[in-house]
Amino acid sequence: QIIGRVVIDVRFRTLFFTEVERALNNYDLTDHETKVLTAVSNCSVIKTGISIAGFRYRQIERSCDEDDSSA
Repeated sequence: QIIGRVVIDVRFRTLFFTEVERALNNYDLTDHETKVLTAVSNCSVIKTGISIAGFRYRQIERSCDEDDSSA
């Protein structure tokens, strides 16, 4: 759920990669889940991949919106 939100929510993604503790604050996570997500947040390769996925998601979303408005 959190990674999905990181991909589709630009503001949450920024928060996750800059202030991970604050981003995870509203989630009921185990210590292990928090450690894993913190490691994800600190990994530049994952950060780049998720940012690219988010960019691609927005492109697809815009394309779908354009298709809907032209129908």
